[in-house]
Amino acid sequence: MNVVMPSHRPSTKRAFPFAPIVELIVGRWDDDGQIPATRIGLRLGVTREQVHRWRYKGLGIDQADALAVRLGLHPVEIWPDWYRVTVPTDEEIAIADRYQRRREGERQARERRAAFEADPRAWRRNRPGRSDRRAAQA
Repeated sequence: MNVVMPSHRPSTKRAFPFAPIVELIVGRWDDDGQIPATRIGLRLGVTREQVHRWRYKGLGIDQADALAVRLGLHPVEIWPDWYRVTVPTDEEIAIADRYQRRREGERQARERRAAFEADPRAWRRNRPGRSDRRAAQA
């Protein structure tokens, strides 16, 4: 099974420890307790540098989920507090909503710009809000 590893970095307040993954690898493949980062990386399909980053900074939600899937487990089997930590806070939901609204505004602006560049005269005759002004003047 091919699982894509998310490349973004984990946030500081949403980091899962990497140690349970190492314990699973040691237990599953009967390696000794001092397994090198290179061998862990080979087992997980990542570089040893990535293993060192995860040991130092922890795993983000998406990274932890992808690694659990690679090991054939559900994340809650590795991190018992998975559901408590992965439910977004009200602040995170508000940030995501603002980001989505901004992206939608940028998309509409690109569409208006493309319509103008395609036919400037037609765009001026039919631009948004023009019919509203004429109706207000009548």
